[in-house]
Amino acid sequence: MLPQGLTVYTTSIGAVRKERDDCRRLHQTFATLGIDYEEVDLADHKLITRNTIKIRSLKLRLPQVFVGEDFIADYDTVEEWNENGVLQASLHEALQAHASGHDAVLESQGTAPEPTSKPSDPGMTTAGSAAQACSACSPASTE
Repeated sequence: MLPQGLTVYTTSIGAVRKERDDCRRLHQTFATLGIDYEEVDLADHKLITRNTIKIRSLKLRLPQVFVGEDFIADYDTVEEWNENGVLQASLHEALQAHASGHDAVLESQGTAPEPTSKPSDPGMTTAGSAAQACSACSPASTE
């Protein structure tokens, strides 16, 4: 099972230089903007393969950004969002949509989570806001 919350699948293997460079650039962009995420380097994980990721995203190149098991963006999309000044808002929207979907499912099962406070800054997409945005999810082990 893939981890829940904001997850970026990357590779540290330099066989494809552009892919490795895109992974580094995405990391730098997120670090500069203070966006917290879980990074899963496929070189370090034997249970998660490119095919596992491709099944969900229909894309093979890394890096790829997911919220829970939902594909959100590849590097080109993240770069475009950043250039247009909508990266944080787009990630926040994805986290909120993910949380709403989980809360609706839990509510229909009669197990809705306790209400949580929402982040005060709508552009904020840190691990703290991800946890608030998705009260139904908790990080799952990738092993």
